Amino acid sequence: MSISVPVTDLYKITPSKLLRICTGCSSSQASTVFCDVSYVTAMAIQVPLSGVLVCGANSLFSSAGINRGCIITSVNGTEIKDLTAFETAMVDIRPGTGMMLEYITWNLTDSPKIATVPALPDIYTFDVMQRDTQSGYWSTKTIRASSDSQISTAPLVAIPVTLQKQYSRFQQIHASVVHIRFHSIASVGSISDFSSKGYGFIASKEYGIIICDKSTVPSHAGSIIVTIANSVAIKAWVDYIDP
Repeated sequence: MSISVPVTDLYKITPSKLLRICTGCSSSQASTVFCDVSYVTAMAIQVPLSGVLVCGANSLFSSAGINRGCIITSVNGTEIKDLTAFETAMVDIRPGTGMMLEYITWNLTDSPKIATVPALPDIYTFDVMQRDTQSGYWSTKTIRASSDSQISTAPLVAIPVTLQKQYSRFQQIHASVVHIRFHSIASVGSISDFSSKGYGFIASKEYGIIICDKSTVPSHAGSIIVTIANSVAIKAWVDYIDP
């Protein structure tokens, strides 16, 4: 006896939206990442399909007992149904003030626990990462910026000043080369925590388009930092991946 099971949409069983709270450092060790509780997770530990799952925790949360695998069900007494409700609750917390989190753990040997985070410093950035249902690419939107961002948002000149006087072919190519660093935000589903780095070329300085290989920047959710002229670092995102 044989049964054929058609594969339709594997994206439906993996997280499509993530919330990252980090200090601006692209390393996953400096980030805490949350996602909705999936049906598979809820069935595995026999809990309601509610709350947010901690995919990875930095020292701010881990020092309070919130570690990877915990499910947060309440913030400052407000019930958390899903990631959208959690985003709203976290953004409403003023920098420098504390918060009380109610959570459960995977083993469920104890009743729901209470964790207290003494203060949420204003150096933390809140990013929402969303996967496009059609293309599968991830986009990043900052919903609360850090007060001490080290990433420049000012307009940049792609060609360094020292190379603008003479425009030989070599100088034009040299000026278009940028260094790229990619860091996955956490171990989510079957995607493991990893980082990569490499080089890309500025295809259009007017539109900010950079071309690189898929080994340097894969299609996974993560942070992309581009360094121009070995001096200025900016955030980047993926607009297109050639099949």
